[in-house]
Amino acid sequence: MKRELIQSTATAYTKIQSVKLKISVAVENVAEHSRLFERIQRRQTGQLASMADVRLANSRLLQAQSELLKYEGELKARINELYAITRSKVSTDTEINPSYMALPDEQNIHSRAVNASSEIAYAKEEVNLAKAELEQTKANPFPTLSARFEQSVFDAADTPNQDETRFGVVLNGQISGLGVSAYNQINESAERITAAQYELDSVRNEVERETKNLIVNRDLQESLRTSQQETLAALEDTMASFLRQYETNRKSWVEVLNQQRELAQMRYTVIATDQTWKELSLQIASKIGKLDAAAGMGKSL
Repeated sequence: MKRELIQSTATAYTKIQSVKLKISVAVENVAEHSRLFERIQRRQTGQLASMADVRLANSRLLQAQSELLKYEGELKARINELYAITRSKVSTDTEINPSYMALPDEQNIHSRAVNASSEIAYAKEEVNLAKAELEQTKANPFPTLSARFEQSVFDAADTPNQDETRFGVVLNGQISGLGVSAYNQINESAERITAAQYELDSVRNEVERETKNLIVNRDLQESLRTSQQETLAALEDTMASFLRQYETNRKSWVEVLNQQRELAQMRYTVIATDQTWKELSLQIASKIGKLDAAAGMGKSL
């Protein structure tokens, strides 16, 4: 439960940091649209642009302002979500320690995930208990048969001609079924071992499957992030080019505004991809016990 709590806390914290970055982009987007709006207004005053261009620029400015309000509202919701998890006010000014998201190679991740899994540990304990039960059953399969010899020393002195010696056989344990009952008990214990081992294998396979999926998705997000950052750099260069071409009447105002919108959306996309990568990294870190120290569970692996 502690691992789940620290993972949920880290994920909620990551989402807050992501929304804050989106707010920064939204603020910049509003400022850029404001500059574009003022620019087209000046051109309209000099009769170099139409009123339709002015209205379009104003419309895009209002859209940018609405986006900013949306992310500001989302930030409040994310902070409330974090509070619901921690039940205390947590400062969100500091970014998550990057070392938590620095992971070992895939083979190491798999082995550490198996070793750190509480579900696997529990399943192993069930197998050990079943084996111990079988050994106990094998140790006591049949009743104990023993001989008993008795002789009364005191009575022999009073009645010298009477033999007070007694010999008998004692049977300890349950005799119902004898060997058949013991055989059935051993079979039942063996079946419990088989069932427990099957459960252990199933749990281990599930942990390995989940871990593999996290690794694959994390690698995918990393590739996407690299590609998107390259696209973003190209869009920023294109935006500057569009503004120059607009001044020489080689690009329309609509093209300039569309380019600005595409630029802002790509910035949001890069942030979202980075957030997903961080969340996946933290999930893996939690699975291999790397966040245990932060959760107060002793030294992290």
